[in-house]
Amino acid sequence: MTHTPGPWTIEGTRDSDEFWVVKDEGPVCEISQTFGYPDADEANARLIAAAPDLLAALQEWTSMAVNSGLEGCDEILEQAEAAIAKAEEVRA
Repeated sequence: MTHTPGPWTIEGTRDSDEFWVVKDEGPVCEISQTFGYPDADEANARLIAAAPDLLAALQEWTSMAVNSGLEGCDEILEQAEAAIAKAEEVRA
């Protein structure tokens, strides 16, 4: 199983109390009513919509870091690889 490829965008307004993360074919997910955090819905939707781009950039950076032998980046590289694995995790 793979994720829905990007790009993703957001639709909705603060007045409607809900945001949709969408792709050309339709909705990817809905973000609505984060109780106690009125500005969080839009921020969460923007972060989710950026996820495919962030994953692609992190994968590219990781590949570059491994292939170029960057020194002193071991901890950051491990964090990047763990984040990529989390994004690509397949659950039964």
